[in-house]
Amino acid sequence: MKPTSFEFQIDSLRSRLQKELPGLKAHLTMAPGLRKSPDILSISKKPCRTAAVLAVLYPHQDSSVGILLTKRREDLQEHAGQISFPGGRQEQGESLQQAALRETEEEIGLPPENISIIGELSPIYIDVSNFCVHPFVGFLNHPPSSFTIQEEEVQKVLELSITELTSPENKRSENRVLRGYTVDVPFFYVSQEIVWGATAMILAELLMVLEG
Repeated sequence: MKPTSFEFQIDSLRSRLQKELPGLKAHLTMAPGLRKSPDILSISKKPCRTAAVLAVLYPHQDSSVGILLTKRREDLQEHAGQISFPGGRQEQGESLQQAALRETEEEIGLPPENISIIGELSPIYIDVSNFCVHPFVGFLNHPPSSFTIQEEEVQKVLELSITELTSPENKRSENRVLRGYTVDVPFFYVSQEIVWGATAMILAELLMVLEG
């Protein structure tokens, strides 16, 4: 049977994830002004908390690859209202991959057995919350039919397409005041939401790997 376009793209992505990754080169393209430094973004020698996130891909209706992101609640203590990947802190006794799958199920209700992991992206350090974040990439064989949202943390799920994220008009930047400094902040503007910070940097690497 001839593979679908989605299957072909997933197979290609799986292969590329086994090769050398762009890492910091990709991260720096979407890093805010205060974080445009390899020393800041690298997890090397950082006494950080460990977390894992998951980029969940699926067949999208526009023949592109779909990807799931979440919007965090506005009243959270850390990263309130921001767009993020499902994921969270690694618990004792579990691997990073297990943490990513567990958190994804807890936050948006996708069972781990429905998700096939195909590789990892480059880890990144988030200095604001002192997390070393390890991103994993997995896929669903079909679009998600529903979500069970963890209302204590998640406001909503965003179902985006790679086509949207790679569209030039959706990649923007603006000046913002962060920690008392006015800096340039690159971001993706999709579904009337601003995707910036670590999520945008991880997305930048994923898109670069997808493009080959």
